[in-house]
Amino acid sequence: NAGIGAARSSPTVAFAWLTGGGLRRFSSKLKHLWSTAAVPFRIVTCVDALDTCCDYLRDGVFAEPCAETTWDVHRGRFAEFGVFATPPRGTSLETWARDEDTTDDEDVDL
Repeated sequence: NAGIGAARSSPTVAFAWLTGGGLRRFSSKLKHLWSTAAVPFRIVTCVDALDTCCDYLRDGVFAEPCAETTWDVHRGRFAEFGVFATPPRGTSLETWARDEDTTDDEDVDL
C-alpha cells in the first residue's frame, strides 16, 4: 500500500464545485475508471463527497447516496473546508490517514 508520499507523483482528478447531483450522475463512470485505470489515481472533490452525494433534482428531497457505487472517502484535515479525498486504488483509508498525519502542516497535498 502506498500512501500520500507515493501518491504525490500519481495523477489526481479534482472536481471543484461539482455538487451532489453532478457527482452522483458521474459516480458510476468515475468508479469504473478509478477501478480499471492502468495507473491508480486519487480523486479530490470540493463541496460534496463521493460517498454521500445525492441527486435531489432527479431523486427528490429524500434522495439517498447510490447504493451500487460505494466509495472510501477520507475526511482529513481539509474536510472542514469541504475538501474530500479518495485514495488511489490499492491504498487503504487507514494508510492514507496515517500518512497524512506524518506530513508537514504546510504541505497541502491531499
